[in-house]
Amino acid sequence: MKPVKLPCPTCRKGTLQAAPEVVWYRGVRLGRFIVETCTVCGAQVVDEANGRAIDRAFERARSSGALPPPKTAARGAPIGPRRATAGPRRAAGGIPRRGTN
Repeated sequence: MKPVKLPCPTCRKGTLQAAPEVVWYRGVRLGRFIVETCTVCGAQVVDEANGRAIDRAFERARSSGALPPPKTAARGAPIGPRRATAGPRRAAGGIPRRGTN
């Protein structure tokens, strides 16, 4: 059976070609996995089975001590994207309230 050439989900111009590639994370080699790469824009896509294998390799590297633990803030909360909230001097829409300059 001939492999199906899928269009690139990013640029919609090229096609995805599967090839084995070494996956690195922060200088640690996680292993060699099948990665589909676009012929035009170079975007890389991983299927579900290889994604799970990369996740397992990542957890193995973290538990063995090869990767540092995730960074945390001063109070112990993980550092990540934060949701913007209205401050005491601003209304919900971000417009300053009258008389609070």
